Amino acid sequence: MARILFNNSPLYLQSGNPLLPLTLASPSYRQNAFLEFISKVNCTITETDHRTEDSAKWIDQNWAKKLLPCLQSLPASQLFGEYQKFALHTPLAFLPNAQDRSLFAFSSFWKGVRSGGYTFSGDILIGTNEKEGAQYVKIGPLESFYSRNEISANFTRDNVLAKLTSFAPENLRSMVEPVFDVLADGVEDPNNSTQMWQRYVQLVGDMVFVCPDFYFLKGYLDRPASHRRRSHSASVYYYRFRPLVSHPVDCPRWSRGACHTDELQFFFGKPLLLPSLYPPEERQLSKAMLTTMLNFAHGYVFCYLIQMRESCRASKTNHRLTER
Repeated sequence: MARILFNNSPLYLQSGNPLLPLTLASPSYRQNAFLEFISKVNCTITETDHRTEDSAKWIDQNWAKKLLPCLQSLPASQLFGEYQKFALHTPLAFLPNAQDRSLFAFSSFWKGVRSGGYTFSGDILIGTNEKEGAQYVKIGPLESFYSRNEISANFTRDNVLAKLTSFAPENLRSMVEPVFDVLADGVEDPNNSTQMWQRYVQLVGDMVFVCPDFYFLKGYLDRPASHRRRSHSASVYYYRFRPLVSHPVDCPRWSRGACHTDELQFFFGKPLLLPSLYPPEERQLSKAMLTTMLNFAHGYVFCYLIQMRESCRASKTNHRLTER
């Protein structure tokens, strides 16, 4: 039913796409998580019929007749309560899975999008924020440098290289410095911790959101003609939300732009509902963004933000990837 209702409808995506590697898990991870979950809700089978080494096969054999009826017999409140506790330590358990989660174009799920495996065929409005990486630099090999309140004075070229080299497998350590120099190219002073940190934030945001979005959109636009909407080829519109807002959601103090989720309050009109909390320019921005989203849902093209109010019904340009 969902495919019939929404297959050709406009799709609005914020900070990511349905195949974001960050939110994917391997099948074995999810299978093991499922086995642990059913054990917590007492839906395991008898001792003689317990899981085998091939967990996927065991789940398939027992799903319809044993596991599903047991889960259906439990109160929804119990299932949801156990899920909340379980997700705290196994956050990827209930997200999509893929055999590989590579960022790059040869990944199996990007190939699946290009070959038409993604059944949606409508237009897409998608965007990211200027400092998407600000909340994600606190995890990974350089997490020891993270502070919410200030940029570490030790985040310099030599210190970062030493940390990355110690983290890398021994057979790859000789590659760390040349790769680092490529990624840091353009930083005026590699010993300036602020400049180096801002570059790192940018790289993390690109890796987590921007690059996966590019591969998803490129694959979506390159699909075979047989998988596109007949009336016209799909159009993609891309925005970049940049301002350092007055009420950030979870933004470190050193951020110089919008962090992850900061745009949501504007798209859903919070500055218009609570005008006393926001300056006039942010109320105007919220109105513009809300209008843009509603126009897109009705098939128009960025009428409000790009000041084309007189041509809101102008035809879309096919295969157009833009930044506004």
